[in-house]
Amino acid sequence: MSVYIIADLHLSPDTKELNQSFFNFCHNLVEGDVLYILGDFFDYFVEPDPNNSLHPLLKQHFLALKNRGIKVWFMHGNRDFLLTKKMASYFEFNLAKDNEVIISAGRRILLMHGDELCTAHKSYTLFRFISRCRLLLSARPTIIAITLLATCAKIVDVTLNAITACGNKLMKLRLVDA
Repeated sequence: MSVYIIADLHLSPDTKELNQSFFNFCHNLVEGDVLYILGDFFDYFVEPDPNNSLHPLLKQHFLALKNRGIKVWFMHGNRDFLLTKKMASYFEFNLAKDNEVIISAGRRILLMHGDELCTAHKSYTLFRFISRCRLLLSARPTIIAITLLATCAKIVDVTLNAITACGNKLMKLRLVDA
């Protein structure tokens, strides 16, 4: 059994080469493997859309993985935080919690989406808090998206700049084996 961890693919109907690379990767997984997707799997996500040519293809590939005995876990990112448990079942994967700790090969591994580390940027931290509010998430995703866009329109530029700045800092981080 192998554990695979991927993040930030930003898949969309327009990323055909990247989509095919992901499908090829999935084809090479074997029974007992586990795949963790740590957010921003989609370029953006509001809800499963049958008119989005990629969504049915992803559903088909994830179903094939499930049928081959490969578990897939999905953790929210800053582009696909609206994905609910019901929507996860559409794609045939399970939802993982933020800051999940798994054990692989006798080692503890902390799983998280990198946007959680952008705590110095207050506007993004507020946006993240609001966008993960359980009350909002229980409403229809389209309504949530419109509400969030309207509420957060003033901080979007600041947020995007903050994410970029934080991402640049994260690139400099090194993992140290303790």
